[in-house]
Amino acid sequence: MNTLLLTLANMGVNLDDVADVVNNCIPQLIFFGIVVAAAIIVLIAMAVNKKLAKPTKFMVRAQSGLAVLLAFGIMLNLVAFGPMSTMLDLVTGNGTITEESSDEANALCTEIAEEGIVLLQNDDNELPLASGSNLNVFGWASVGPVYGGTGAGAISADRPTVSRTKRRAFLDAMSDYIDSASAV
Repeated sequence: MNTLLLTLANMGVNLDDVADVVNNCIPQLIFFGIVVAAAIIVLIAMAVNKKLAKPTKFMVRAQSGLAVLLAFGIMLNLVAFGPMSTMLDLVTGNGTITEESSDEANALCTEIAEEGIVLLQNDDNELPLASGSNLNVFGWASVGPVYGGTGAGAISADRPTVSRTKRRAFLDAMSDYIDSASAV
């Protein structure tokens, strides 16, 4: 269980939200648990009872299994149209959120953007750069891209996505720009 929680946390899943969803579904889960327990009791009773014929035992076992499947379907519907209905409506595009929630989400997005965006500042009067200066425009991954993972990260290293010629042309253009800016 701890491994599952750790994996979910590493994936960025808010465990408090997961706990809230599970807590909202407790009545439905209790219903399903009661049906499963009753089915197990019936199955044990059928295994112990020597008086019933095999076809009767088979029918009772089959009906117990069907009862569990039916209870599972009912539980899913109760969850989908009960505590999870708002989330499912939002996911499918049929739901709406309040203006207050929208404003809070926009404020959070603005705060995240403000923390993550850095504008070019010339605090130490280092611009324009001197001729022959080195400048790393994209970071270390621009010269040693990491290939792997899934999605776009699964692109094969046999087919490089960053053309050396295009990168060289860009760096040459940047060098020319820096040279012309420093001549001013």
